[in-house]
Amino acid sequence: DKLYNQKMKKIINTLLLIILISSIGSCVGYKPVLSSSDLNFKIGKYKIEGNKKLGNQIYYKLNYLSKSEKNKSKIKNNYDLFINVTKSKKESVKNSAGKILYYRINLATNISLKKLDTNDEILNENLNYSSSYKVSEHYSETLKEKNEKIWVLIHKTNEDFITKLSS
Repeated sequence: DKLYNQKMKKIINTLLLIILISSIGSCVGYKPVLSSSDLNFKIGKYKIEGNKKLGNQIYYKLNYLSKSEKNKSKIKNNYDLFINVTKSKKESVKNSAGKILYYRINLATNISLKKLDTNDEILNENLNYSSSYKVSEHYSETLKEKNEKIWVLIHKTNEDFITKLSS
């Protein structure tokens, strides 16, 4: 029985090694989907409405990608950018005494791009994401968790918009 278990372990380990090596080999030539080298655009004018702080965070990421060194030589498209961000927070879970245990935060964003020279709308996306966070005994911990969730929602908004822009 012991000899059988040792042989099975060797067979399983060999199979796992083969799977691992073939997985690594299939990654050759990998190119990230959100590669800024594929994006050839420049933001001309921009306008932010709604929550200006969150709108600016989205804008800075998009503007950074539009000005990357790889893009400077092949920029073909200049765009006007419009961002409207609305943040809302609602109670999502209460205990039997009525104390709030969790909040749900929602980030609704409208981002549109228009060609600078023709004013034609190229892309108009409504992106809506939400996440829950736990209320801690200490306000600073609750605030930290809330800010982390907002950062994740902003990052998701940027990723999805860039994906739609690149396709």
